[in-house]
This record gives sequence, C-alpha cells and structure tokens, in this order.
Amino acid sequence: MRIWIDAGIGDCQRAEAMLASARAASFLDAIIVGLESVDDAAVLPELVQLVGAERAVFSLDLYGWRPFSERPALARSDGD
Repeated sequence: MRIWIDAGIGDCQRAEAMLASARAASFLDAIIVGLESVDDAAVLPELVQLVGAERAVFSLDLYGWRPFSERPALARSDGD
C-alpha cells in the first residue's frame, strides 16, 4: 500500500515538520501540496526541492472547474 499525506502543506516550515517525523519518513510515499494551502506559487519549486521530486504531489483544487484558493492571484483562471 502507498501512503500519501494531505496535511495542508503549503510552505516549507510545514513540509519540514512532516519530514522530521521519524514515523512518517518510514512509510511516507508522497506529500501533497494543494493549491488551497499555498500562499504563493513561487514557493512550489522550493517545496519540491525540500520534499524531493519523487515524493512531491501537487493537488490542483477546483471548484466549479475553476482553481480554488483564498488567494485571488492563485484562483484566477482567465489566463492573466
């Protein structure tokens, strides 16, 4: 069985806390970074480097076929 954790990780501090858990490191297959949890898309490359490309999974949260985020810049879907 593969285990993916979706724990509201949207920044490096939360990702580091998840990775620091010895229990998690032994069974964790992937860490999910969701659009609804990210404050700024610029942090995504740093998160991938921290977590590792083989473990990082991006979740594109949608509501009514539009990106879902409390941050207007991330929720836009008009191509701007």
